[in-house]
Amino acid sequence: MQDQDGSLRTYRRLVAPPQESWLSRCRYLVICLALYGGSLGASALLVNLLSRTKYPNIPEHMAVAPTALMSGGAFVACAILGGAMAYWSGERDSALHSVIKWLLFGFGFGIVSPLITGATLPISLVLVNLESGVISLGETPAQISGELFRIPSFSFSHGVFGLFTGMLAGALFGVGALFISSLRELADGPVAKYGPYALAILLSIIFYAIATLGPAPTLARFG
Repeated sequence: MQDQDGSLRTYRRLVAPPQESWLSRCRYLVICLALYGGSLGASALLVNLLSRTKYPNIPEHMAVAPTALMSGGAFVACAILGGAMAYWSGERDSALHSVIKWLLFGFGFGIVSPLITGATLPISLVLVNLESGVISLGETPAQISGELFRIPSFSFSHGVFGLFTGMLAGALFGVGALFISSLRELADGPVAKYGPYALAILLSIIFYAIATLGPAPTLARFG
């Protein structure tokens, strides 16, 4: 009996739980898609805000500080979403299944991301007002407390008005995730080890740069 118990303990030490094994293998994908998803969510929010400019006003980019504050909350929310999708993506699939899987995840990202980025807007607006001097630091806690009750309405309204931009971001997320995951699966050596991170960083910089530096009137048409 003692030998059987000892053998069982040895077996448990040698065989890692499947969940831990998968987490170890997909850690790179969680990091990459958190960064990429966060960047896409922040970029989509900024583009959608440009599209809300009323005629005859011409869409213009915000200053650096308001841009960072408005997009920062969206980045965090969509980074969590992208990382969660990477974790839920499961084991390696066949090529066809991978394409279908990431397109479906992209569709889900496009639906959910406008809802969660809209939920970040009330607090972001308070921070923008604080940075611009509209409210004082002492007024900020009360302002934040009041804005918490507006989160559901902002989430719903931005989820509706930001759906088109969100779906574009979702398409980019699905395609980008497919390429990022394929680098690790199909390549070897340094490309497999560092390629996914490099591609995620590159894509994130490109799309956020387009959203913040591209022609505002042109970007507004995608909102």
